[in-house]
Amino acid sequence: GTMGSTTTSCGNLFVDRSPELFPNILGFLRSGLAFATSAHEAAVLRSEFEFFGLNPEAVQSAPGSRCEEVVLGVRWKHVDMTESDRVYIYVSLNGPQHVLNALEGELTTPVEGDSQWERNSGILCYSVSMDQPATYLEVPKLMAPALEALWSLEFSESGRAESSTFGYDSR
Repeated sequence: GTMGSTTTSCGNLFVDRSPELFPNILGFLRSGLAFATSAHEAAVLRSEFEFFGLNPEAVQSAPGSRCEEVVLGVRWKHVDMTESDRVYIYVSLNGPQHVLNALEGELTTPVEGDSQWERNSGILCYSVSMDQPATYLEVPKLMAPALEALWSLEFSESGRAESSTFGYDSR
């Protein structure tokens, strides 16, 4: 056949993709499971999944591998009340269960009071309400214990958006 053709001159299907990764595609189609042992392998495998029309989010970190991700989220809500304003701030950590188990023992409460880190539906979360309007300067104080716990487990920041993604360094 010619370049770009999807069949050979004999009529056989031709797919110009990585022969090293194709067994992962077949394995996923058979079992519904796809694991990557590094961040690089996960990225390449997700690209292959997209090419074949499969959900790239199905690629998971292999248990015990050093390519786990934890998402740190912070959000706040300002409630305008007649007598005094109230601000609610929520910090959450979402990731593999064994990582959250390790983090749970490392986390400290960022603000004095009744609030503590809690495990809800596989997510570690902390919430606090304040009488005064929260400023951007207060948010880092609330995030600090989570960041310190992630760094103690050798996670590092790999992206930033409305929530940050942390993963292991690819040393």
